[in-house]
Amino acid sequence: MKKLLYMIACLSLLVGSCSDGEDNTGILNEPRITLSTWNVSFPGEGGIAVVAMVANRENVKIENVSWLTVTEEENQLTIIADANPDSQQRISQIILSVSDGGTMAKDSIAVVQSALGTIHLSETETANCYIVKTGGNYSFRADVKGNGGTDGKSKYISQYGLEIQHAVYADLLWEATYDADKNISRDIICGQPVYRDGEIHFSTGSVQGNAVIAVKDAYGTILWSWHIWVVDEEINSKEGGGLIWMDRNLGALNNTPGDINNRGLLYQWGRKDPFLPSRAAYMVTEFDNIAAANRYNNEVGDGSAQWNYNHPMRNVMEAPGNMEYAVRRPTDFLTSSSFENWFVTTEIETALWGADPQEKTIFDPCPAGYMVAPSEGWDRPTIKNDWGTFTDNGRYWTAGSNDFYPLSGFLQVKGGVLNYCGALGMYWTRNEQSESLSNGGRLYLASNSIFYSHLPKGSGLLVRCIKQ
Repeated sequence: MKKLLYMIACLSLLVGSCSDGEDNTGILNEPRITLSTWNVSFPGEGGIAVVAMVANRENVKIENVSWLTVTEEENQLTIIADANPDSQQRISQIILSVSDGGTMAKDSIAVVQSALGTIHLSETETANCYIVKTGGNYSFRADVKGNGGTDGKSKYISQYGLEIQHAVYADLLWEATYDADKNISRDIICGQPVYRDGEIHFSTGSVQGNAVIAVKDAYGTILWSWHIWVVDEEINSKEGGGLIWMDRNLGALNNTPGDINNRGLLYQWGRKDPFLPSRAAYMVTEFDNIAAANRYNNEVGDGSAQWNYNHPMRNVMEAPGNMEYAVRRPTDFLTSSSFENWFVTTEIETALWGADPQEKTIFDPCPAGYMVAPSEGWDRPTIKNDWGTFTDNGRYWTAGSNDFYPLSGFLQVKGGVLNYCGALGMYWTRNEQSESLSNGGRLYLASNSIFYSHLPKGSGLLVRCIKQ
């Protein structure tokens, strides 16, 4: 919108519509060029785009058209892209300029084209997380929030709607591997994601890891964001406690005992966006909180965002509280010295991940076909006898799916402090464990103890998904 308003102002100036009596001769004589957009995107099949242009010189110079065909006529550019023969997206930047022989004015258009053979991830169901493999081309719907379902008992949808409106472009917020290698993190998402006609298109590189892609409006405001889980090892599920469980933590690259890649991501209860666990190797042999084991991973790769693990939450007493605030800040861990639930409201906001076993909400962080686990599978009288001994910084659920549960540590609600990596693993459930609005149900696994209880919702814990 700002760009369009500026273009209108320039057009008025160029045709001499000013009537304030000032001498604008010098301004009018300066070379000027203005475009209606900075960004154009094409699908892999190719297409045509038209961009409006205002210039006060007749001879517009067009450079760096690369694989595009660009023509200029009567204040507009026509850009043509043929089908993309490459296996990945391709990028170009058209440079346009006008000159009076001495002074020059320039503007440019960034052009991105998706690859052919794109896999449509949301063809059957939308979600906040999509599982992909390295070296692929993908797209998903970016016009609906989450799975397009409910918001539990929240008042979020009634105030902010279910549809994503006013989207202009897609942005890679962050990409990261578990060891925070800056060089290889940049190879998780290949190039920049593209927003076009209500969909986001992106390509993956050669490295496994996690990323978050957002869609933004013309002012750069985040409207919604999605977790991209890049993992080549097939993700399976097993029965346990009457439910079908994912065979690893949400965001983990494997479930190999002792491997740093088995940790998964951390979530504040009820939020859809993940936070990164420690990037240090496992080093704890008993219940110790070793500082060297709790190393923050602040990697963003080629993303535009920054991590903030101590972002003060707002004191909002009416629903939906900090819900929209959190949606627009997916890399801010909301903390407080006085409140234990990040959304703060005293009104009912107790079912952000679902009010009943069959309800998956728009805030559920699990991929399509999965949802956050309820307490039913873990919360049993014999829970202490259901788990194997502490080994390789984790425990096997011997009475359930027999899968390994790593003890990946957690983020504290007060200050976002990373704690007990390798000695303690806490897993959220979608249930309420107490009458307090501040607490969510959690499974507590440590090297020296096991039980099921509750914890402040502002904490950052692990998630294990179940089949819907």
